[in-house]
Parts: sequence; C-alpha cells; structure tokens
Amino acid sequence: MKKQKNRQSPSSSHQTRSKQKQVSHSGNHHQQLNGTDQHAGNHILTLTPQKAPSPSQEEEITKATILLFEHIEDQIGRADTKAQLTLAADALLAGTLATLGKGAAKSLLSNTSPMLDRAADLFAILMFLALVCSIYWALRVVNPHLHGSKRFTLMYFGQVAQMHEDDFITTFGNQSLSDLKVSILAQVHTKAKIAQIKFTRIRWSVNFLVVSLICWSIIQLFLAFA
Repeated sequence: MKKQKNRQSPSSSHQTRSKQKQVSHSGNHHQQLNGTDQHAGNHILTLTPQKAPSPSQEEEITKATILLFEHIEDQIGRADTKAQLTLAADALLAGTLATLGKGAAKSLLSNTSPMLDRAADLFAILMFLALVCSIYWALRVVNPHLHGSKRFTLMYFGQVAQMHEDDFITTFGNQSLSDLKVSILAQVHTKAKIAQIKFTRIRWSVNFLVVSLICWSIIQLFLAFA
C-alpha cells in the first residue's frame, strides 16, 4: 500500500503543477487582455464640443465674405476690360491686313510671283487666321454667362427675375444671417468659376493676337527686301 501511495504521489504532484501553470498562464493572459484594453482606451479620441463664434468673429466673417465677393466681381470686370482692349488691337491689325492681304491667295498660288512676295502672302493668310481666332476668343469673354449656382440663392439675378416681386421681398426678408452668408458664398463660388473661364479665354485671345503681330512683323520684313 505504501508503495502504491508513493507511486501515485508523483503523478498527483505533476497534475498539481500543471494546474498551477494553467492558472498562472490564464492569469497572465487576463492581465495582457486588461493591458490591451487599457492601451486601446488610451487611443480613444475625446471629441471636444466646438465653441460658437463670438459676435466679433461673426462680424469679421461677414466682412471677409463681402470682400471676397467684391474681389471676384472686380476680376470679372478686369477680364472684360482686357477683352475689349484685345478686340481694339485686333481691329487695328485687321485694318492693316486689308491692304497687305489683298490678292494674297492668288499671288501665293501663282508660279510667276517672286519668292519673297509669296512668303509675305503666306504669312498674311496666317495673320488673318490668327486674327479670326483672337477675335473669336475675345468675343467669348464678353459673352454673358447666364448660369447661376445649383443652390437656391437670391444673390443671382436670374433667380430673382423669375420670382414675383412680393415673393422675392418676403423670401429675402425671412432669411437668417446664416442663410444670407450661404447665398453670398454660393454666388462667390459661381463667379469664381466664371472669372476662371473668362481669363482662360482672354489668354487664348491674347496668344493669337501675339501670333498675328509676329506674322505682321515678318510680312513687313519681307516687303522691305522685296
């Protein structure tokens, strides 16, 4: 009996040790999970409520909105002024081309004409084409844009004109300050897109005007040696 008890004691001690290891392992794992939860909790962002702007800030935002609106309006006026100046320069060059380009196509196709005269006629035709393109893009600049914002805004004359007078007065008077700012900013965005389109077109018009001036200079050079 004593031998059997002695034989059973190692096995029982081994089981006891294994149980202790399992308990310690589970405890370590539980501690790791707790540490992971705490680590994850440290990374949670706490959202702080935003403070409402003070009356002075509201006034500054309103002033900045109006200044931006006026700035974009001035840029559109500058683009129209540049288009008018470009059209005036195109008209002057077109007047000189009326005498230089007379019979240019016939002289260019003739084999009996001197080479310098034929070269001058070629550049006269190129000058005519460049002037046509310059006038076209300049007229596209001054062409009015009748597309307003997709958002309903009473700052666009097209939407105002479609309303009855009483409805416009009532709707405009019922707007809050926030609604009025949104309307102004929507119109600022629309006018900025219009200004960008106008300046892109005036750039093309000026580029073709420069090409026509280069052609005119070359023509004068050829005529000087003719």
